[in-house]
Amino acid sequence: MKILDATAGEKGIWYQKNLPFVTFMDKRKGTFISYYSPKNKRYYDVNPDIVGDWTKKTPFPDNHFDIVYSNSMIEFIDEDKIEEVIKEMWRILKKDGKLVIGVLNKESTWAYKRKAESLEKESIFTESKFYTWEELESLLSKYGNAEMESTLFVPPYFEKAEDFGWFKSLEDEFAARFPKRGALLVGSVEKKEDFDG
Repeated sequence: MKILDATAGEKGIWYQKNLPFVTFMDKRKGTFISYYSPKNKRYYDVNPDIVGDWTKKTPFPDNHFDIVYSNSMIEFIDEDKIEEVIKEMWRILKKDGKLVIGVLNKESTWAYKRKAESLEKESIFTESKFYTWEELESLLSKYGNAEMESTLFVPPYFEKAEDFGWFKSLEDEFAARFPKRGALLVGSVEKKEDFDG
């Protein structure tokens, strides 16, 4: 199995585990300052296997990966380039492989909070474009039957992980009532035939 983690920055779920069958690609390499909120400044390292730009052709052959995974990356791609980025991800995906894209939901309290913070102080979200359920589904449906889900209904205003505990029992309730409004939208589509450039 070959997986490409195209997640922005240090957030890749597989990258953090250093699995040998995962390739991590980012357009940057080095130590960066992250401002997730005006009060939360921290440093992190990005050390990808491949330094590459998704708006250009990647160094991978056609039909190479079983999974191409991206979480919180396409929000930072210029809107006029997003179609070619998705097409490039599709090119390097094998037949029967899966393209999985996670984005911050434009209609969630998390997106509202990130945009409000970026008005107070420049942050990584200042120039980002968040997506609705329908927008992400539309992007992926060009390639096949898009499967969609939404998660993380807890509000973004907690300081510590233990503060989330009291809300956990309400998570299922919110998911049932507002299935398209979770903070994280995840869309996936399976590739039915090889790419023939």
